[in-house]
Amino acid sequence: MPLLTIYGWGSVLIVLLYKNLYKMPLYNKILITVLIIIIFECLVGQLSYKYNKYHTWIYPENHIISCNGYISVYASIVWLNFVIILYLILDNYVYPTKSNFLVPPS
Repeated sequence: MPLLTIYGWGSVLIVLLYKNLYKMPLYNKILITVLIIIIFECLVGQLSYKYNKYHTWIYPENHIISCNGYISVYASIVWLNFVIILYLILDNYVYPTKSNFLVPPS
């Protein structure tokens, strides 16, 4: 696996998002974070091509791709799973609060 700066910036973005969204219910945090990460991946891919004149990453043809080939459904599902696992760990073990519920209490 190549080491790209998008992984580092994406990780920083995820941590900053969590820090700003930590009081929200878990499913809201996950949804907002994954949507922002998908948009981030699309923008960084296009900017990388614009300034470097090459595609930093290319998804295989058997992936369902969008955003001019810069994001794929498979990669988005991987991001979703990563964010779910990370936020479950952070919510339950690192920053436990009463608002960290998958389903808000009634």
